[in-house]
Amino acid sequence: MEDPEYRFADCLLDAARRELWRADVRQPIEPKPFDLLHYLLRHRSRVVSHDELLAALWPGQRVKAGTLSRAVMLARRAVGEVAGSMIQTSSRIGYRFVGQVATAGEGRPLPLALLPFDNQTGDRQLDWVELGLMSLVARALAMQPHLEVASTANVLSALESLPPEAPARERADALRRLLGVRRVVAVSVTGQASTLSLRARWIGADDAERAEGGFVTGISARPTELATGLARQLADALLPGLRRSAMGDEPGDPLIDEAMARALQAAAEQRWPAAVNLMRMVLDAAPDNETLQLELLRCQSALGEPSAQAAGQALLQRAVARGDRRQQARVEQALGRLALNQGAYVEAGVHLARALELADSQEPTAWMIQTLLWQSAAALSRGAWAEGEAPLDRVRQLCEASGNRIDALACLTHRALIAANRGDLAQSMALSREVMQRSRELRLHRYFVDAANNLAEDYAAFGRLHESADASEQSIAAAASLPDHYHLAAACTPLGLTCFHLRRADASDRLLARLTGLGHGSDPEGDEIELLSVQAYNAAVHGNATRAARLLEAARHRSIERGEQPTQAELLPWWLLFAIRAGQLDEAESVLAEQDPRDAAASLKAGLAYARATLLHAQARHEAARQDLARLIGQDVAPWSALAGIDAAWLDIEAGDLERARRRLDGLGAWHDEHPVAQAVEARWHAARGDMRAAQMFQRRFDAVATAPAARALSEFGRCYEAAADGRALVVPPAPWLPTLW
Repeated sequence: MEDPEYRFADCLLDAARRELWRADVRQPIEPKPFDLLHYLLRHRSRVVSHDELLAALWPGQRVKAGTLSRAVMLARRAVGEVAGSMIQTSSRIGYRFVGQVATAGEGRPLPLALLPFDNQTGDRQLDWVELGLMSLVARALAMQPHLEVASTANVLSALESLPPEAPARERADALRRLLGVRRVVAVSVTGQASTLSLRARWIGADDAERAEGGFVTGISARPTELATGLARQLADALLPGLRRSAMGDEPGDPLIDEAMARALQAAAEQRWPAAVNLMRMVLDAAPDNETLQLELLRCQSALGEPSAQAAGQALLQRAVARGDRRQQARVEQALGRLALNQGAYVEAGVHLARALELADSQEPTAWMIQTLLWQSAAALSRGAWAEGEAPLDRVRQLCEASGNRIDALACLTHRALIAANRGDLAQSMALSREVMQRSRELRLHRYFVDAANNLAEDYAAFGRLHESADASEQSIAAAASLPDHYHLAAACTPLGLTCFHLRRADASDRLLARLTGLGHGSDPEGDEIELLSVQAYNAAVHGNATRAARLLEAARHRSIERGEQPTQAELLPWWLLFAIRAGQLDEAESVLAEQDPRDAAASLKAGLAYARATLLHAQARHEAARQDLARLIGQDVAPWSALAGIDAAWLDIEAGDLERARRRLDGLGAWHDEHPVAQAVEARWHAARGDMRAAQMFQRRFDAVATAPAARALSEFGRCYEAAADGRALVVPPAPWLPTLW
């Protein structure tokens, strides 16, 4: 059994390598202080006496007075002041290590990671070996209960923190630092399609393990044979004296093997349609292979394919019939993800809970973490915040025990979302900033993007629209360094909406040009919903509500096709608003009548309520609209309550209730100062009181900010105030639309 690792505070003590790390920096420490720290960690359940420490560290030796005290001082210094307080002095007795400690190596599998294989064949047609052949080897190794193989997704996320040309040693260090793995394997592929050859070597943390040597597997044209051969050699080297489990499928037809590897490569790159097509080709040759059926189900689940439901249930029934709990757990996990991507959140929660119940101690940590995160996401998507928070405690524990910093960021991001939806925006913002700080330090740009997007939405909820725009700009800058389109497109969506709120056509135009100039909208798997949304907000800010509604309708249909219920729920209220503004009242009324908001999230309920009030106003039922808006203001759901407050104040002014309008405006908080339409309403209020100087001042503030064509109608009121200031009668026509839609 290997000596364990100990993680405490921001430190890691690796007993096998005799290394102490703090905040990812190796600390210089003398041998005796290291031994003392290690001994106290091993016996942390009690106070260790002076005599015991002297006997353990200096056996049979006479040491000077103060030698032990000096070792304690140096140990405390090495672990830093905060962690140093964990070495507690028990007066006249000895010392004890106190505080939370996570250990690795004490009975848990050896954490291992494979680097993407290095294609040295010179043949670009063999690029599939990089992740496809790597995934075949990882699958075979994952069948060994004494090994914990890092998921390909996490490996790729960790490597995104480095430039593509980073040397193997630096890439291996990133995997150890971010995923907590103990062994990293680099594999080079040589030869040609008919005779491929693999050479593997360890990439260690010290010079002894950095040797260029390695071992060569048997030369073969069959990817499965190459993969299982390498996996056996790696398992024999890593698990000497331990019995190995079977390594998976026997090699078959070389072309089918290659199709399988290509399918795994596509899945690793999240090119799910390609992965599904290739996996079906493989299954045509081996229709009864349940391992391949499960792989296909996983790919279909990522796409939310309805046809996968029946196949998954059949696979589950066969696993139940033979009592294969592990297969049951994995099928339940895949069915849970399928339901999650179809928007069936209750069903998703049931499947994922069953998967966790069926999972045994042999399930990989990465599998457990992913299942728990999906379970949390299913609960959050239906507004069950407490239920969504419970799995995150287990995720945090697993991440701390394994040293997985990547999924720890995902856990924090979920917590930020929970806080935001509970209305604790201050906590949400603090968590998002923490994720941004950690991801910046770790150079994990995709997590920075997600956190910055969350922060942008939180700022917007507070009405701090300019700070929201700044956070979105940071998110976009980070997303530009990522290889996929999705993160950049997703980062642009909140900024597009903020540009509409601010009525900034120039900023909206620049944003849209940035997206389309980078080729967005060309990838049918990832970014056209976001691009359509940005185009819609751009059309709206230019005053073209008809085009905005048409674009959002296309985005909604695409999100429904992809089973993305949360996205469809976000788009629906805005589509209704733009459709109403475009005069499509009958269509909007019909869609509103079809909605059942009883089980919807609070934001969707509020958005639908705001759309109903907007429709009532467009139907000239102004008093009914004012009452509905008043009810919505009390719900305090951003941004709908704030927009309702702005609109209700305008209707109060039209009804002659200036006192109530004043209370509405005073209750807007930051929305009052940052949303330009609030300035226009403020101008209207002062004009109603006869203070034309104040009315003109606030109208100028509106005109200075709201430069978009959509703002021209509200700008026309400035002429009314000018005329009244010249002594003519104040004539302000009633608003044909709620002012926030102008």
